[in-house]
Amino acid sequence: MGTLNKKISIIALVIFMSINLHSTDEQLFSKTKSFDKYGGYLNIKKKAKGYFYLDKYKGKSFLITPDGHAFLNIGLTHTMNVSSKQDSKVDYLEHHCSGSMDCANNEIFKNFNDWGFNSLNYDHDSSTRVRIPFMASSYPTGKVSYWRGKSVEFPDVFSSEWKKQSTAILERMKRNYGENPFMIGIYWSDMPSWDLKDTKKVAGRTWVDAIRSLPEGSAGKREYEKYLKNRGDAANDQEFLVMIAREVYSHIGPITRKLYPNSLIFGERYAGRSLVYDVIKEALPYIDVISVQPSEEHFNQAKFEHLYKEMKKPIVICDHAVSFKTKDFKKIMWKTVENEEIASQSHLSYLEAMKLPFMIGYNRCQYIDRFKKNKGGGTLKQGLIRDDGTPYEEMVNKLKGLNWQNHQYFLKQ
Repeated sequence: MGTLNKKISIIALVIFMSINLHSTDEQLFSKTKSFDKYGGYLNIKKKAKGYFYLDKYKGKSFLITPDGHAFLNIGLTHTMNVSSKQDSKVDYLEHHCSGSMDCANNEIFKNFNDWGFNSLNYDHDSSTRVRIPFMASSYPTGKVSYWRGKSVEFPDVFSSEWKKQSTAILERMKRNYGENPFMIGIYWSDMPSWDLKDTKKVAGRTWVDAIRSLPEGSAGKREYEKYLKNRGDAANDQEFLVMIAREVYSHIGPITRKLYPNSLIFGERYAGRSLVYDVIKEALPYIDVISVQPSEEHFNQAKFEHLYKEMKKPIVICDHAVSFKTKDFKKIMWKTVENEEIASQSHLSYLEAMKLPFMIGYNRCQYIDRFKKNKGGGTLKQGLIRDDGTPYEEMVNKLKGLNWQNHQYFLKQ
């Protein structure tokens, strides 16, 4: 009986391994035979370098896959949330997949294939990124995000302590992500609080205020006092803010490039509502792409054309969504419209913008619904599937059509 059980176990293991190996070997969009394994367009051929890089075809900027084909980044963020219940009513992983990430990953892969998404963007499980292109993410400046409000923390970036800490964070990113041809590039902080006016309003203080209030003898305080002495009556907070940005980027930029010499650096995910040009210009020597998280319902072509004219680097929409009302939730994150049809029109404007010569990708926020309780009762962070795994069918079908229209457009070039 023991021998029989052993044989059965071996057979089961072989079957499991064969299924698992087959699933991880399957490539994106394989049914159409028009794409490489990363989702790149076979009709637009460039040099295969073994990693993602930037190039142009007929005057348009494209990401190029490791196999050497043009790639339009159409992604979804926060697939990691399939394994995080937060305050949602249903635990998706347990309810829908009996706790199995293999099950969740297979469904993500199936949905991406069907819906026309080719990138996990950022915030994903390590087990998911073995067969879908993704973005690495690191937060070397710490808790500086605009959305943190009064809990924002501004480090003394002039200090040796911060330099050691930020270096360690970047090195940890390298250990976590390793060398992976599916990695498109690297992000730094999310919506950093660079806009002085907006930051003062939501947080009560700015990065300049934080440096100004440091104790005597600290590195930042010394730099600030030196700045005041040199500039005299011409001293102003915006100019010193640029000095802070220069200190940040001149430190984390070269380290990131050294850790990943063959990877694209997408830099910080700037808030579209407050693009601080003189700060972004300090990042330009160290980044390959300008990453923007817009809040507008529809793509603002004039704004992005001006940004490109000033920065002369390709632009990616790194995170964006327009939500729609539901009968179950009163408060929903992002701009919220009446229904799925109206929301899909917003996405149409952004996906159409991918035909512009300087745009290289659009990433929609949130794969799965997650609800977060707060003082106001709570907020739904709306995805394309509900917390029980069922899709918002109208929205999914609209986006599916738009994504594939974009792919077909470039497959005909």
